[in-house]
Amino acid sequence: MTQNVSDEDRPTNPLVMDLSRQPFGPAEQRVASYLLSVPEHEVALMTAEELARRAGASRSTVARVTAKLGLGGYRKLKSALVRGSRSGPAASWGESQLDPGISAEDGPAVVAQKIASSVAARVYRFAELLTANPDFERVVELVSTARAVGIFGVGSSSVVGLDLYHRLAREGITVHFAEDAHTQLAVASMLRPGDVGWFVSYSGHTGTTVRAAEVARTAGASRVAVTARAASPLADVCEYTIMTPQGVGLFGNDAAMTRILQVMFNEILFHCLILRDPSRLTHLGKVDELLSREKI
Repeated sequence: MTQNVSDEDRPTNPLVMDLSRQPFGPAEQRVASYLLSVPEHEVALMTAEELARRAGASRSTVARVTAKLGLGGYRKLKSALVRGSRSGPAASWGESQLDPGISAEDGPAVVAQKIASSVAARVYRFAELLTANPDFERVVELVSTARAVGIFGVGSSSVVGLDLYHRLAREGITVHFAEDAHTQLAVASMLRPGDVGWFVSYSGHTGTTVRAAEVARTAGASRVAVTARAASPLADVCEYTIMTPQGVGLFGNDAAMTRILQVMFNEILFHCLILRDPSRLTHLGKVDELLSREKI
């Protein structure tokens, strides 16, 4: 069961995809990540000098970013970002023009507002990336028809993997997941053509996860990377990539924020699979009934 969405209904913005996929250098990446972290209405009011300061870069770095994007200058970059986006609700956050970076002077209320503003902006960026991503529908089809799905991720990525494992199992999909890195390599070696390997890594450089993807490739399984880095060893090994927008200004490289987006994609995939095959609801109902009996 599929639902067609017209191009007019798709909240796509080619510039957002370019910002996520360009092989920028470290300083340029900070500028791109900042642009993906804040609502467009804030960018519209920001000078190139202010963007450079907030991103921890130089004015010349901003100029290099606009050049790599094929734009004639910063003013055209702002125009393209604001004009091309349809993430209107995100503008309701951050009306005080707060920098998403948290400082020692911020009280709890300000911290809450800054994080909520960053979450709101990046959720809509993620929607733009998904709807512009040609891999998205193919990934849903692959998982829906897979003989089995193996899920891979270590550290905090394993939390995302475990969440997806529970969701797919409740739909009656044969799925394998182990938190132990050595066992993950063993699972990857057992994948076969017709199976799907699902690899989660914020950086795309996690050694164990990349190695598991290489093993799955040798085994002939299809491979999906869920990452914030399009230019990464993991994306190179995988056939399909689901991009989550990067961000700046929060502790831990915003990796925790990316986990929220990755778990949200698990939810999106969960519902897309049910829409493709409504019979999965029967299995889901059985599982929910069993679990309800365990409640006190």
